[in-house]
Amino acid sequence: MTVIFIHIPRTAGATLYSILDRQYACRREIYGETIVAEHFAEQPETWRMNIQLLRGHIPFGLHPYLAQPCQYITFLRDPVDRIISHYYYTQAYPAHYHLQPMSLHDYVTKAIESNAELREELSDGQTFQIAGSGPGDMLERAKENVRRHFAVVGLTERFDESISLMQERLGWSDDVGYVRRNVIHHPRASEFPARTLARIREINQADLELYEFARRRFGG
Repeated sequence: MTVIFIHIPRTAGATLYSILDRQYACRREIYGETIVAEHFAEQPETWRMNIQLLRGHIPFGLHPYLAQPCQYITFLRDPVDRIISHYYYTQAYPAHYHLQPMSLHDYVTKAIESNAELREELSDGQTFQIAGSGPGDMLERAKENVRRHFAVVGLTERFDESISLMQERLGWSDDVGYVRRNVIHHPRASEFPARTLARIREINQADLELYEFARRRFGG
């Protein structure tokens, strides 16, 4: 079986990598749907069948390229907290997104209007990755993918519980200790103006619903 980890930015994926590195000897990093379509499917079938883990900032939809059974895993994060964390990450590394210093409100208004990469990541970005491409409503497609294809959809806010669930369902060894990586400390959502939080929710209506859907499935 191959495990496919969809790494959604700012959901503790870098921390999970340190666990995955010890669980899977044969793993491949995948970056972007185009690389999958143009290169991954062209690899010899024996090469693909030996892969235990695929991971990266990728959308749902790798399993058709593999003959063996596959299960997906991912982490979702409260959409408001994720966007705030994303903002502070880009302020710490502005060259990555070609940005100038700005307020959070400008970030979720002016910045995403002019930067397509940001818009894809910040506006229902979690739903976009889980839904993958296909017909019909993106949110409903994401929910159906979760029901049918995901062994675990973890919650960043309940990281340890999520890891325990992955360990149980995927048969991981006891070596699941970790050191938090790529952590960006930031103020709580309640410390920001109401209009800014309203804007974040406005551009993440699908993510808010998907997160609540995943939270209910997780149990509470």
